[in-house]
Amino acid sequence: MVREDLPKGFLAAHVAHAAGESGPAPPGTIAVVLGVANEAELLAIEARLVARGIPHVLIRENAGPFDGQATAIGVNPTTDRKAVGKAVSSLRLVR
Repeated sequence: MVREDLPKGFLAAHVAHAAGESGPAPPGTIAVVLGVANEAELLAIEARLVARGIPHVLIRENAGPFDGQATAIGVNPTTDRKAVGKAVSSLRLVR
């Protein structure tokens, strides 16, 4: 999940960061990028993942104009897809 209110180049870097931090990907892993409107919505999704015990990593920027802000979430690729799907079914694909 990523914030769609961020510049696309910055966003791409954070998608890669979240993917790398969330865990090694086994063969057959798929990548899906879902969007949220802003930081508050991203943090709400993160709280939902915590409540459901879904392994993930929240990425925060550590410099520049977005310093300290939550920017992306990477979900561990070994997590049950159905469990993740239920937690994020309200989100839309980033296009």
